[in-house]
Amino acid sequence: MSRLHKEKNSLYYLRLLERLSNLDPSNAKYYFDSYKKYNDSLSRAERKTLDKFTRIEFETDEIIEDNELLTRQQLWISITSIGIILILSLLYFLKVQRAKNEKLFLETEQQKANEQVYLLTLKQQSNLEEERTRERNRISQELHDGILGRLFGTRVGMGFLNLKGDEEVQQQQAFLEELQDIEKEIREVSHKLNTNFDSSDISFTNIINQLLESKSQVGDFQFQLNIDKNISWKTTDEIIKVNVYRIIQEALQNTIKHAKASLVTLDFSSNDENLIIRIKDDGIGFDIKKSKKGIGIKNINSRVQKLNGTLEIVSAIGKGSQLNIKVPIDIKNDS
Repeated sequence: MSRLHKEKNSLYYLRLLERLSNLDPSNAKYYFDSYKKYNDSLSRAERKTLDKFTRIEFETDEIIEDNELLTRQQLWISITSIGIILILSLLYFLKVQRAKNEKLFLETEQQKANEQVYLLTLKQQSNLEEERTRERNRISQELHDGILGRLFGTRVGMGFLNLKGDEEVQQQQAFLEELQDIEKEIREVSHKLNTNFDSSDISFTNIINQLLESKSQVGDFQFQLNIDKNISWKTTDEIIKVNVYRIIQEALQNTIKHAKASLVTLDFSSNDENLIIRIKDDGIGFDIKKSKKGIGIKNINSRVQKLNGTLEIVSAIGKGSQLNIKVPIDIKNDS
């Protein structure tokens, strides 16, 4: 039975008691007492029910307030957690970025140091070649002015000897011819020793050749080096030579790591304005679009740009690769 049903029955019972007291005056007191008693009981029940609902409403309000407080606390905790995570992420990013910057700085300083070492090595080799040239010239001069002069004097002296008999004259003539042949050979040797050559050209080409030899042993490939004789390394800026050396070194390192080549060809040529370098291999090739993001290609491109030059990469899967580099010869780099 529902609560509404009970309320209707209670009201109906009270009205019934009230009518009975009017209809039966002799028992009116009994009906009135029953009416009063039941009405009081009904009032207490209503108050009790009202108190119960009031308490439920109060407790519900408390629960709602607690839930709202808990929601606000959770919101603040979430915001605080997100803030802490963001701050920690920022600190980690700054730390990583700082480490990268320090590494880049160290690599730059190491690169500068390596270039200085290379320049010193190049100058030292140039000085050695110049010293060898002076020594060759000294030996040539000594052969020409000293030994040849003495041989000539000896030959002239032998020509004035007063010899008797045809046999002795023939022997004298044979000795004179032999001395003349010796003089001729010494003169040729002296001339070759005294031939002028550019020691700086020999130094740089030797260094490039040594680089190819060492890398070919590591990468197990053959190499060909072709250098245009019209290139004057002596008048070429030292910074150009340093970066050219590093470009070739980086290209050969990439060949060793990835190309699986059996032959590497390095060509140097020039025109009126540019030094032209071609590095070619017969390896497995690569996808240019993907490999342009590689560190090796980036380093090569960076050095080429430093020299205000241009870089062209030609390659395909299974067809080897080729780097075509043009560098202005008359560049003056202050770095």
